[in-house]
Amino acid sequence: MIRAYRILKKLIHKKLFRLSKKVDLKMFKIIAAIVFVTMVSVPSFAQYTPEQNIDSLKNAIMQLDQKVNLVQYNLMKSHSKLKNGILIATLGYSVTIAGGLMLGGENNDLGTALLYTGGGIGLAGGFLIFDSFRFYKKAGNVKTNPNSSP
Repeated sequence: MIRAYRILKKLIHKKLFRLSKKVDLKMFKIIAAIVFVTMVSVPSFAQYTPEQNIDSLKNAIMQLDQKVNLVQYNLMKSHSKLKNGILIATLGYSVTIAGGLMLGGENNDLGTALLYTGGGIGLAGGFLIFDSFRFYKKAGNVKTNPNSSP
């Protein structure tokens, strides 16, 4: 590197590469113009997008927004059904336990009735819990465009 610098320095001192000031100024202007045009034009080509591309992106974003809204709606419905199912199942099983505690005493018939009633209420709550999972399935099975990649 130092050797190349020394050789260049000698060539400059020998005036081999020296041109007149007018030629140097013209050359500088030409090179500056080329650099300026290149710097201005290249980024503008990079930002060019056709209208069709923008429309397809807008459509894809709208479809994704609709899918997200559908998933949120199904999850909200599932949450409320699950909460109600847990509440009813807990109430039913509590009634079943109360009926079981009454068995063998003076309220044997009431205990048997509470056992069956609590079991039925508990099963209804269990059915509501089980039914709430169908909304999870709906939320997970959002139909996608077959032409789009997964």
